[in-house]
This record gives sequence, structure tokens and C-alpha cells, in this order.
Amino acid sequence: MIRSKESAAFTLVEVLISVALIGVVFTSFYAALSAGLVAVGEARENLRATQLLTEKMEEFRTFSWAELNGGNIPATFTAYFYPTNASNPTEGGVIYTGVVTIASSGISESYSNDLRKVIVNLTWVSGNIQRQRTMQTLASQNGMRNYVY
Repeated sequence: MIRSKESAAFTLVEVLISVALIGVVFTSFYAALSAGLVAVGEARENLRATQLLTEKMEEFRTFSWAELNGGNIPATFTAYFYPTNASNPTEGGVIYTGVVTIASSGISESYSNDLRKVIVNLTWVSGNIQRQRTMQTLASQNGMRNYVY
């Protein structure tokens, strides 16, 4: 069938197929964008958790051997990330809860009494899923602190 220039147009079927195709493309784009934003949010939370764990481990470098063996080191801590209300950081955002454990080193070597295992456990809720990270190290009686401070 030959069309004249005055009646040249798309048929209804062609228009419906093109609209459906555009709809699929935009839906796919939106899904990819949403997944990317969720991944970036989770990466931020994981990075902040790692920063908090590293910060706590660095604090233990400043403690003396007596403080590690019964000093008044707080056993728990709380940190806030990305609060929705700047004047009250406990509202919204992510709340990290940490537990610090100082225990014997768990090794059977002759110098085991000169070592303590420091474990920092961090938990938070993200997207109704409880997440957890742990970092541990050994602290020695005659360790780096005696050389630096």
C-alpha cells in the first residue's frame, strides 16, 4: 500500500509498541538508579563502621597497661551517622552501638601474660537488617606505647 504525503503517519500498533519500549527503558533506568543509590548508602555505612572501629583501636594505643588490665575503659559506646536533625543527632540516621571486650590473648606461649586481646564489635540497623563488624588486635605490656610516649 502506497501512502500519500498528506496521510503519512504512524499506525496505532507502531505507536503502542514504541510507547511500551520507552516504558521498559525508563523502568529499567529507574531500577538501576535505585539499586545504585542503595549500594552507595550501604557503602557509606560500611565505611563509617570501619572508621569507628579504627578510631576505637587507635584509642587503645594511648592506654597504659594498667588501664587495659582493669582501668575504667567504657565497655560500650554509641555513635551517630547522618542524622536527620542536626540539633538532635539521635533522630534519624544510623545509630552504631559498639561493645569493647578486653580478654586474655588466648595463646599458650610463655609471654601470654604480657598480651591482651582487644575486640571491638559494632552493630547497626540498616534497611531493617542488623549489620555487624568486628575488629580485634593484641596489645602488649612492653609494646609500642612505651616507645612512642
